[in-house]
Amino acid sequence: MIRPHELEIISVNDKEAILQAKVKYIQLAGSFVKIDLSHLNDETKTLMVEISHSEFKEKNIQKGNIVGIRPRTLRTFEDGAGI
Repeated sequence: MIRPHELEIISVNDKEAILQAKVKYIQLAGSFVKIDLSHLNDETKTLMVEISHSEFKEKNIQKGNIVGIRPRTLRTFEDGAGI
């Protein structure tokens, strides 16, 4: 499970990107910006990222951009412990 606020949008060229995605939809209403992304090689695979408004402005994210994605923190659960 990946929570939207635990993902970070980075440059598509950043070596820390775990995947590349295309920005499909941006929702500015609310306390966080919600960004819908589709996997670059398979648009049926989608995910959502939530970022602050200041981070959104700083990164100049626009619909149609190709971006990199990485986890802000990485946690694993052995045999479902802690879930």
